[in-house]
Amino acid sequence: MGDMTFTEFQAELLLHLGNRNDIDSYKGEWINRAYLSLVSRKQIYGVPLDFRFHGVETSGTKSTVDGTASVDFPTDCIVPTKVHDGTSDNKLRNIDWDEYIETTGRATAASEAAPRLWTSYESKIYLSPTPDAVYVLTIYYRKRPTALTGSAVTALGAEWDEPILLLAAIQS
Repeated sequence: MGDMTFTEFQAELLLHLGNRNDIDSYKGEWINRAYLSLVSRKQIYGVPLDFRFHGVETSGTKSTVDGTASVDFPTDCIVPTKVHDGTSDNKLRNIDWDEYIETTGRATAASEAAPRLWTSYESKIYLSPTPDAVYVLTIYYRKRPTALTGSAVTALGAEWDEPILLLAAIQS
């Protein structure tokens, strides 16, 4: 079986939910929500997602500002996955938000240097140490997929149709 279209997703979801006739207006939203939920997760039920969703992986560049510890996500970014400092030719190591918060000396000009660590929070990427100059960062990320309608198929491939369908059924 090939990629399921959005219309086929809706019919399958209806079957999973017992052919109820009171959910027609919700099916499409549930499917698109499950699709977005899947591609924006870093783990599923405690299992880290350390593989790539090729259809929604891309990259973009952002430049730091001297003395500013963060840069905004690229416009269509929902989950940053890697950050590379092209100016220093250095792959930055990802840390969790708590570790970033516990980093001392972030607010002092004396501790500014080329960033080595990064974390994300809301729609920003935070760097440590705080940049002491302009650095061009390449941000690798999962982009927001286009919402499904009509005969559209996901950008992920047929192998992800069933997980999206089941996630829609669970979340509904």
